[in-house]
Amino acid sequence: MELLESRDEKVGLRARVAELERSLHQHRSRNSVIELKVSLTKIEELKRKQSSRLHCKIVNFELSFLKRTMNIGKINSNALRVRSGIETTS
Repeated sequence: MELLESRDEKVGLRARVAELERSLHQHRSRNSVIELKVSLTKIEELKRKQSSRLHCKIVNFELSFLKRTMNIGKINSNALRVRSGIETTS
């Protein structure tokens, strides 16, 4: 009788071990999914920050370009005035 009980106990323990292994696998899978979602969120946030930085750089470049263009226009305008003044006095 003891031998039969020992076998039943082993079978029960094996079943319990298998159940615990499945449970462990499920928890690891769930943790992996959570970690992947967190990583994806971080990546998306970094992309937004990078995009924002690039946008600021582009806007600053455009403003700098416009400012230089305006300065060149003023210089050309002044040069034309000086030139026309020289031509009229000659």
